[in-house]
Order: sequence, then structure tokens, then C-alpha cells
Amino acid sequence: MVYSVGAVERAMTIHQALLHALHGRQTWLQVADVIGLSPRSVRRWRARLEQYGVPGLLDRRRQTPSPRRVPLGELQRVLRLYRERYQGFNVRHFHQLARRDHGVTRS
Repeated sequence: MVYSVGAVERAMTIHQALLHALHGRQTWLQVADVIGLSPRSVRRWRARLEQYGVPGLLDRRRQTPSPRRVPLGELQRVLRLYRERYQGFNVRHFHQLARRDHGVTRS
């Protein structure tokens, strides 16, 4: 399975924080503050680490791209329009013109 860089980095951060607590260098409350989670969530992460190891810490939701992701070609077309033809327009005005004159369907 291929995970995004962000998902792997988050898993490694959580792994390091949990290791600090398991070795007694930090309290579980301090680990919860570092990760930005509640103490209960940290206990869940600890259970996942014990049961599945480091792969259990990967965020499985970030495994595949969003089905709502904008196709790269359309994104490049809109950016090119803004840079070359509508530079300096505010977002609302640019979007109105792009929808009306160029058939842009995404907001």
C-alpha cells in the first residue's frame, strides 16, 4: 500500500511520542499535548501500536486520493487563466468570469 508523505510523517511523530511515554521520558498527558489529542485517544493509539506495530499507526484514510480531487489538467487551465488573462482580479470576480466565459465548473 502506498501512503502519502503526510500520513507517514504523522505516524512517525505518533510513534516517537508513544515511545517516549513507554520508556518513561514523558507522561501520557504530556504525550497527548504533544500530539494534540485527548488522553483517551492516546490510549487508543497505544493499543494500536501494541496490536499492529508501526503499520497500525498509519492513517488508512489517506491511502488513496480523494474522489473529489480536481483533475490536474483542469487545475492547470484555471491557474493559467488567472495568471495570464485575469491577473489582479479578486476571487469572486474571477470565478464569475471563468464560469461564464470559459466553462469552469469547479468552485
